[in-house]
Amino acid sequence: MSVAAPAQAFKAPARTVATTVALAGVGLHTGAPAKVTLHPEEAGAGLAFLAGGERVPVHPDHARTPGGCTVLGAARTVEHLL
Repeated sequence: MSVAAPAQAFKAPARTVATTVALAGVGLHTGAPAKVTLHPEEAGAGLAFLAGGERVPVHPDHARTPGGCTVLGAARTVEHLL
C-alpha cells in the first residue's frame, strides 16, 4: 500500500491593482454607508485589511466567522472582496 504525499498549497502569481480604486455603497449587514479603497502594494507585501485604524494581514489565524460573515479585524464580509 502506498501513501500519497500531502497536497501542496496552491500559490497564484502575486498581483496588485495598478492604481487606487474606491467603491461606496450600503453595508450588507448594517445597512449603513460603507466604502472600500484598494491601494497598490509593493511586491511581497501580501494582502491586508485596514479597518478601524488596524492593519490585519489576510491569514486564517486572524479570521472570525460570527453571524454568517468573515471578519478580519474591524473589516466585515471580507470574503466577497477576496
